[in-house]
Amino acid sequence: MAGPLDMEEQYDRIYCYCYFRLHSQQAAEDITQETFLRYLENERFRWQGTVWSPGLRFR
Repeated sequence: MAGPLDMEEQYDRIYCYCYFRLHSQQAAEDITQETFLRYLENERFRWQGTVWSPGLRFR
């Protein structure tokens, strides 16, 4: 697994993936936001300043 990643970079990558699959800006924004909310609400999430270790995997 790679080291900590910038949250903005991860947000952009997830958004691009969602947009590619859905072809809808609004739906991609909604799903990307929901993805981050679920990750941040996860009990195992540990805030470490401006970086985070990704627990998300996309195929």
